[in-house]
Amino acid sequence: MRRRGLLALEPAQALTAMARAVAEESPVLTLADVDWGSFARAFTALRPSPLLADLPDVARIAAAAAESEAENTDVSDELRQRLSVLPESEQEAELVELIRQQAASVLGYASVGDIEAGRAFREMGFDSLMAVELRNRLTRATGLRLPAGFVFDYPNAIAAARLLRQDIFRDGAASGDSLLTELDKLEASLVTSEPDALTRTRVAVRLQAFLAKWQGEETESSSAAAEGGVLGQLESASDDELLNFINREMGR
Repeated sequence: MRRRGLLALEPAQALTAMARAVAEESPVLTLADVDWGSFARAFTALRPSPLLADLPDVARIAAAAAESEAENTDVSDELRQRLSVLPESEQEAELVELIRQQAASVLGYASVGDIEAGRAFREMGFDSLMAVELRNRLTRATGLRLPAGFVFDYPNAIAAARLLRQDIFRDGAASGDSLLTELDKLEASLVTSEPDALTRTRVAVRLQAFLAKWQGEETESSSAAAEGGVLGQLESASDDELLNFINREMGR
């Protein structure tokens, strides 16, 4: 009960409070010594609580937690770099190991070997408070903003690792090594392919525009003009229009 934030009352204080309650004949009364920092986190782990929301102590704790999460939304650079050089299957295995280590710490196990990757967290004894603690540990380790019900929505280490990997590399957020790997693939495909002159022109213009943007040589106005101007025209141009463009702009 102490772990959940419900503390034992000091006997003399408890008896005094109970005597006052009886004397006042309150129709409904709850007497408790509550550590709101622990109790509110566990009680609201899976859903908001209208019962607690208006309590000043709980509101302060919730505001502080929201601010902390907002400041900690970037994926750990060290973790991303370590994962980016691994194949996808090994990335997942690395994250499974991270989750098992943190789960073992929360449960107080001496060895990570006691945590089976495919076994449900509930079956291992996780309750709401432990679920919050594991979520917070993984948030600190990864920098990801994880949902409050993370442990129950993704019930074992394997399912949880897949979510972590998806979020770490969301929107192509890969490291420099991964970008270079993608460029190597592009170069290989260009070498082995034999596109016609029109396709070569389209590809060349797109690559030149990308390089200019990457090097910071393109202002917002020129970028917008490119998207709505030359590049936009080339995307929708007919073969004859492309040939005219090549002759006019490239001296061919």
